[in-house]
Amino acid sequence: MPNLKSVDQLAMDEEVLTDPELEAILERRLRARDDVAEVRKVYAGADTEAKAAIEKLELEEGHPVRVGRFRVERVAVAGRHVEFDAEATSRLKIGLVD
Repeated sequence: MPNLKSVDQLAMDEEVLTDPELEAILERRLRARDDVAEVRKVYAGADTEAKAAIEKLELEEGHPVRVGRFRVERVAVAGRHVEFDAEATSRLKIGLVD
């Protein structure tokens, strides 16, 4: 998500809070989010690499194999129709201003 550009006023009824404790909490949240994003990138790369190596084995469905401490198995997943309702709610949005 790109950072928002700084503006003097976001809305006509904007209220500015001066709360150093809340601001520090939001800064920690931002750093944690950035850290999680980096870890997810590393995991995604490792996951892609592992799946590519496993694809080379051409495993049959339902025939598991052991690789060291790992159990690898190809399983069939049947197609299905998914439908659900979502209840009305409110959502808290937190974004950067500068």
